[in-house]
Amino acid sequence: MVATHPDFKKTWAKYNQVYLTNLAVLDSYNMFFKKPITQLSGLKGKKIAAAGLNMRYLKNTGAKGVGGSLVG
Repeated sequence: MVATHPDFKKTWAKYNQVYLTNLAVLDSYNMFFKKPITQLSGLKGKKIAAAGLNMRYLKNTGAKGVGGSLVG
């Protein structure tokens, strides 16, 4: 869509953003923690940074999804 709709890049440029790619589609969703989590109950009470619909994977785990830019 970016190639056929130049307005995307114009809008991003206003906010000092640059389009990189949309070719990096991952076939898995990884979570990284400071300490090992060996069972689902280990997620209880954790705040986990996630993007949009990815937070739905935390449902019924006791963890709380926290939206953010995921830039670390």
